[in-house]
Amino acid sequence: MSGHSKWSKIKHTKGVVDSKKKPDPTAFAATTCQKVSAPMQRIRATMSAMARNRMRTGRWGEALAERYLTGRGDTVLARNWRPPRPARGELDLVLQRGDVIVFVEVRARHGLAFGAPEETVTARKRARLIEASQAFLDARGLNAQSWQIDFVAIEFDARNCVTRLTLIEHAIC
Repeated sequence: MSGHSKWSKIKHTKGVVDSKKKPDPTAFAATTCQKVSAPMQRIRATMSAMARNRMRTGRWGEALAERYLTGRGDTVLARNWRPPRPARGELDLVLQRGDVIVFVEVRARHGLAFGAPEETVTARKRARLIEASQAFLDARGLNAQSWQIDFVAIEFDARNCVTRLTLIEHAIC
């Protein structure tokens, strides 16, 4: 088994792990600012290639959306913000646009086989976005602030080139 251990095939966000060393279980946690439990480490180590690709697509889409929106003059207040319990959901991006707080849901897809990105936001997801948005405003003491929820829909081709980036302002009223 020279050089071909079970560890040689595992990839982390910091690149391919040296086959002679076991992966650092905190490597992923360091990039997401969250402590990863031992069961979660096992789940991520055995995660399917498709699931890893979805995660990469999502992270790449969020980074592109952030670059696009900050290029328009918006200021980032938070990324991937999760409300304290009992509220649920996650806010991909929280921005300041003038006097308005903007909560952005980013949807990125490779192709249209499973529908356009903007079609994938269900009523349940919309409800969680509203709940998380209100929790963010409560946590920051910004209840009197004007706010809105926008969507950014991104489509990639097979070579990861952006074929479409659409901003839908006031997506949830």
